[in-house]
Amino acid sequence: MHLGFVSYEFPPDTGFGGIATYVQQMSAAMAGLNIEVDVFVGSPSRFGVEHLQPNYRIHYIRCLSREAFIRLSPVAVRSIHLIRPFDGLEYPEYGGEARFIREQLPNVPLWIKLHTPSYLVKQLNDRYYDRLLWRRVKKAFFPYKKENDPEYLSLQMADRVFAPCHSLRAIAIRDWQIKSDRIQIVPYPYRVASAFTNMELPDGSPTAIFVGRLETRKGVWNLAKAIPLVLQEIPNARFIFLGKDSQGPLRQRSMKKVLLRTLGPSVTAVEFIDAVPLQEVPTVLSRASVAVFPSLWENFPNVCLEAMAAGRAIVASRGGGMVDMLTPNSGGVFVDPEDPRSIADGLLELFRDPARIREMGIRNRERAVQYYGKELIQELLYLLSDAALPRPPKL
Repeated sequence: MHLGFVSYEFPPDTGFGGIATYVQQMSAAMAGLNIEVDVFVGSPSRFGVEHLQPNYRIHYIRCLSREAFIRLSPVAVRSIHLIRPFDGLEYPEYGGEARFIREQLPNVPLWIKLHTPSYLVKQLNDRYYDRLLWRRVKKAFFPYKKENDPEYLSLQMADRVFAPCHSLRAIAIRDWQIKSDRIQIVPYPYRVASAFTNMELPDGSPTAIFVGRLETRKGVWNLAKAIPLVLQEIPNARFIFLGKDSQGPLRQRSMKKVLLRTLGPSVTAVEFIDAVPLQEVPTVLSRASVAVFPSLWENFPNVCLEAMAAGRAIVASRGGGMVDMLTPNSGGVFVDPEDPRSIADGLLELFRDPARIREMGIRNRERAVQYYGKELIQELLYLLSDAALPRPPKL
C-alpha cells in the first residue's frame, strides 16, 4: 500500500498546532507498519525530499503561504504518483487544501480529515463578542453560507471523510449536511514519548496546569474566573498557564491581560509561562498533579494525550472530543466550560482526593500507551486498507 499525506502544516517549518502534530504522528505510524508513505508539506525555506526511512519520505514545497501551497502541491503529488501510484491521499479540511487535487488525480481515493473547520474556530473565539447586539444584527444579515466555504467544497470531492470524535462528526452533519454514512470516526494515534511516560506519577498536591494558546475557545477566561472559587476552599492550591498570549474574549488585544484583571488578588497563586520548546513541556507538566482543559469546544487535543501519557488526572470540557478520549470517573472529570462554578467544582473534587488523582493518572497513562500508542494504530491500518479499495460511483 502507498499512502500520501498532504498538509501545509508540518513540524518544524510550519508546525503551527494540532494538524501538524497529527500528520507527523499519523504518517510515522503508517510507515512503522511498513506502508509506503510520502508526505507533502509547506516550508518557507526548504525545497526537496527528506528520507526518514526507506519507505517514509517528506517532500518540502517552498512557499510563503497556505494559498501558495494549495496551488503548488497538486503538481508535486502527481509527479510522485506517476512513479509510484498512490492507493489513497489524505488532506486536512482546514483551508480547503484539497480543492485542486482532483484536476491532477481524478481516480485516486481522496480522504478529508476533519480537524476544526475555520468557521467553527471563528465562532468559538468570537463566542462572547458575537453576543453584542450589533454583532448579532450583522450576523443575521450576513450569515455563514457553506456554499461559499472552500473547506466545505473540498469535502464534496472526497471519497471518505474522517472525524476524530463523535462531536465533530455531529457538527459536520448538522452544519454542512454531510450524509452520516460518509463520515467515519478515526481518532488520532499517539506515539508516546518516553519523556512523558518516564515522569513520576503525581503526588496529589493541589496544583493544576493548563497547556495551550491563551485564546477564548480554550476556555481560559472561565478558568480564571474559577480559580478564586477554588482558593476559597483550598488556599494553597496553585495554577500554571503554559502557552502563548492571544486575542481576548471581546477582541481585546491580550488574553493574558484579561486573565490578570479577572484573577485580581488570586494572581499570587498563578504562574504564567510563555511557550517553551517542545522538549521542555514534560518538565513543566511534571510540576502539576492535574491538567485542566476547559475548552468551549475542542476536537481531539494532543495536549490531552500528552497529559494522559504523563499520568496526570484531567479536568476536561464536556464539549468535544475529550469525552471520547477519557473514560468518565476513571481518567477525567467532565465540566461545563461555560460555567466557572462547574470548573471549580471539578478541580476541587480532585484536589480533595490525592489518592484518586494518582489512580486516574495510572489509568490515563495505560490508555495512552496501550490504546492510542498500539491498538489504535493497528485499527487504522485495516481502516485505511478498506478506504483504499475502489469506491462505487456516487448516486
